[in-house]
Amino acid sequence: MLQSPIFHVNGEDPEAVAQVVRLAMDFRHEFKRDVVIDMYGYRRLGHNESDEPTFTQPVLYRAIAERKSVREGYLDHLLQLGEVTREEADDIAAKRREALEKELSQSQKKSRVTATKPPTMGRTDERAFSSPSPPQKGGEGRGEEANRVHGENGQNRLTFPTIIGGPEPNR
Repeated sequence: MLQSPIFHVNGEDPEAVAQVVRLAMDFRHEFKRDVVIDMYGYRRLGHNESDEPTFTQPVLYRAIAERKSVREGYLDHLLQLGEVTREEADDIAAKRREALEKELSQSQKKSRVTATKPPTMGRTDERAFSSPSPPQKGGEGRGEEANRVHGENGQNRLTFPTIIGGPEPNR
């Protein structure tokens, strides 16, 4: 059984979507548990680029084609309230699109990370790159690095980061 809250929200209501996202983030922060957001809506252009929804669902997609997009519907709402002008909204959209395009082009320019040798912990010989031996009781037969990692009595001194909402690591 799923022990996470599920928030259902209409994808055509941007303010409701924003409110649910804030609520879900607050819940996750407060209780350190997963949250599910079920945003229901429709796909204006079908399921993928090879799908032709007007062929498979002609009546439904005729009605969808007559509806305004979410952006246009919300913009009309804001215009009626006098919160923004159409020129301001178009300017905001253009600046946001430009920022996203810039981020995309920067991410595509970054070089791939290449594999490197692991840290040597101060060693310069080939033992620095070999697998560590299992801890021995009482600390006999181990070097200084092994005692720093495994401790004097063979107990593990390494700690693992906690991932919020993720599985606990094996210790």
